Formats: sequence, structure tokens, C-alpha cells
Amino acid sequence: TRAAVAGREILRLVTISDGKLEDTQNLLTHTRKTMNLNSTDVQWRPKHASQLATGAPTGDVLLWDAEKRGDTLLRTLKGHTRAVNRLSFNPAEPARLLSAAQERAVRLWDVGAASSKPQLSFHAAAEVRDVQSCPTAPHRFGVALENGMLQVFDTRNNRTHVMQSQAHSGPSYVVEWHPTEANTIVTGGRDRLIKAWELEPTAAGSGAAAGPAAGSAALTCHPAYQVAVTMLGPVARIRCVGWH
Repeated sequence: TRAAVAGREILRLVTISDGKLEDTQNLLTHTRKTMNLNSTDVQWRPKHASQLATGAPTGDVLLWDAEKRGDTLLRTLKGHTRAVNRLSFNPAEPARLLSAAQERAVRLWDVGAASSKPQLSFHAAAEVRDVQSCPTAPHRFGVALENGMLQVFDTRNNRTHVMQSQAHSGPSYVVEWHPTEANTIVTGGRDRLIKAWELEPTAAGSGAAAGPAAGSAALTCHPAYQVAVTMLGPVARIRCVGWH
């Protein structure tokens, strides 16, 4: 029944009722005006109806609570040196937040802890345009990269990826997991293609999974369909609702 709207010096909540939108709250009303309040992404924290996170062009991650009196800003997390492009909470573990940034890095935060430093950091093969936690395998997440690559990481091993593949001929803008299948992932990019991929266990250090450290769960991937879906323009967002 509520939506968050974030942008250039905008962070507002709207209520959805009977097919109508009502502007109900400006979260920036009592926030210090000297801060960089431009938002590159906004995400609700699962199972916490009043809490959300925003990413900033400065590299900061800001945590907000709409029910907090006065200044609704809870904390500022500092760990990136360039713009945050995407945020992703883990639906199974609401305290875990992933942030993807332009400096080829993904940070893992515990927003329920007192520390404002990331728990883990992951280095990607290029600028990270999108990051998504796997809803059915909380330790796994995928990233879409500026060079068109798809990479999958395992939070139990932050030394390197467990799978990578050249998914698109230009920048890859979006990655999305199947809602119930932990080994199915979908990507989209500037080449106007949507591709579905199946992940399979493989021997560490072989094929597309070359690079994982010893003991990690290496994966390889192959197209789930013979023909990718061609769209009319670049693909910036995909939502998977399941398929037969």
C-alpha cells in the first residue's frame, strides 16, 4: 500500500489506495541540507515496513526510518568511493544488504549491527550496474557488469566469483533470479536481449567458472533457451514471476 520515490533531492512516500496515489511523507524535511541527498536507488527493507535504504552518487548508503521522529535518517554507511548503482536486500535475511558501485565493487552490510563498515567486499570484473540476492539461496548473488559479463558470487567465500560468463555484447544492465529456482538467472542489456541461464556445479578452475578459490562451490552456466528474446530497446529492468 506504500511506495517510495527517490531521485534528485527527493525521497518521498506515497500511499496507494483505491487506485489513487497520495503523497504522505517527505523524508528529507528535517534532514541536514548540506548532505548529498541525490538518490541513485531505493529499496525497502524486508519485514520492516518503515525502513528503507538509498544509494548516493557519492558512494554512501543511507538508511532511513519513516517512523522516526524528526530527522528520519538512521545511519550513513561508507564503503564505496564511486556512485552506488544498485541496492539489494536479502528477502530471507532482512539485515543483509548488498550495494553495487561504479568502482567495480560490491559490499555486504549488516544493517542491524552497530558498525557502519561493510562485513565483506567483493571485486567484480567491471563496473557493477546491478546486483540481486538469490531469494532461495541467501548465500548467492549475481551481478550485471558494464562489460556485458554475468558474475555469481558466494558470500561464504569473498575472494573471487564462483561463476562468470560473457552474457551480452554490450553493457549488461540487469540481473534477476527465478523466484523459486536457485539455478536459474535472467539478464538483460544494451544489446536489446533478454537471456535466461541455467547454473550447474562444475569442477573448480574449469570452463566459465575458472577463478574460484579452492573449496568454493564452482558453477558453470549455459543458455536455458536456444533463442534469446529480442526487445525494441535496451533492457534496464526485468521481473521474474515464474514460467513453465
